[in-house]
Amino acid sequence: MIFLEIQVDNNKKIIEIWLANNEEENVADIVATYNQLKYTIAIFKSGCGNLFENTKQLLAHNKQV
Repeated sequence: MIFLEIQVDNNKKIIEIWLANNEEENVADIVATYNQLKYTIAIFKSGCGNLFENTKQLLAHNKQV
């Protein structure tokens, strides 16, 4: 698998996986492994959308939850 970047914080039990927008890599194995270890997993994928509009929609969605 090729990833843009993977950051693991063992003290906070957090893993960040950064993917380029054209990568459709299967991260299931990594997610399964770190889920078993009770880590919080964040997957970030770059894009070409409007950052302001996308952030506004995300905040509106999170407010509803």
